[in-house]
Amino acid sequence: MPITNTKQKADGQIESHRKLTERVHAAGGKIAAQIYHAGRETSSAVTGVQPVAPSAVREPSMPETPRELTIPEIHTLVEQFGDCAKRAKAAGFDAVEVHGAHGYLAGAFASPFSNKRSDEYGGTIRNRARFGMEIIRNIKEKCGKDYPVLYRISSVEYVPGGLDIEESKVIARLMEEAGADCIHCSQGVYASTHTIIPPSVFLRAGYVEHAAEMKKAVQIPVIAVGRINDVEIAESVLQSKKADLVTMARASLADPELPNKVLKGRGDEVIRCIGCLHGCIGENGKGNGIRCLVNPLTGMEDEYDLTPAEKAKQVLVIGGGIAGCEATISAALKGHKVTLIEKK
Repeated sequence: MPITNTKQKADGQIESHRKLTERVHAAGGKIAAQIYHAGRETSSAVTGVQPVAPSAVREPSMPETPRELTIPEIHTLVEQFGDCAKRAKAAGFDAVEVHGAHGYLAGAFASPFSNKRSDEYGGTIRNRARFGMEIIRNIKEKCGKDYPVLYRISSVEYVPGGLDIEESKVIARLMEEAGADCIHCSQGVYASTHTIIPPSVFLRAGYVEHAAEMKKAVQIPVIAVGRINDVEIAESVLQSKKADLVTMARASLADPELPNKVLKGRGDEVIRCIGCLHGCIGENGKGNGIRCLVNPLTGMEDEYDLTPAEKAKQVLVIGGGIAGCEATISAALKGHKVTLIEKK
């Protein structure tokens, strides 16, 4: 649900998003819309205009210096966030998450790494958190106090002069004060991207201690994230009480059926994320869309027809290499009876 100055165009997206939410609800699920403004973590090559930010300070990994937002522009953006959430609710989303992590606009205001202002939106922690707090309050005013609003935060930014865990705990409390119903505890900014999306060399669930610290600061639920890529690890985090919920984004790209397989006692069939970043980050960064190295169906669902065949056949696959195994899986998913033969 993009934030846009063209209200009619944005309202025109409600029906298409409703088709998505209706499918999720029909399957018994819940769905939230993540709403954000990229701030200085983008470029004019993407947006067509100069990026904007709390201050005219270039993000080290980006090619151009942003323009500093005026106070009237900040007020307009707060209203636009609220309008965006209102459209999300109208489209059937069960909640919205304000993305205030990874150096995006709300997070950039909160961080001394990117916010050098000396007015009411800069300086003290409360002033730096003001933009995010105003967004949450605006959403609650337009969507109702009972409409769930999550707030995503980078608990540690891993850059000189960036947020540390103690400052982030204060910001989380301020977001709770403003009306946030849940804190999604992430980490990093674009200049420390390896912490946002930890690769295979990083410890699995390696940032859970940040979530545990957040839980000490707020009374609302806290979500942990970061290489939580199998159910056993996820369950261990929950059992430890270090977080109330976990997110498993890349694990779900590797195998969207992960929860169903585990519930049905088929955990050994789960296609596991290996943390390679080649498909989900590499291909997407090239403009090719999201793919997955261990699941060729990811991002190609329209190209592959896996609806059951009208008539099941006997299929023989010779060769148990990667191609042979994938052919076997695909044929079996179509309902065929498959025999796989390997010489060794």
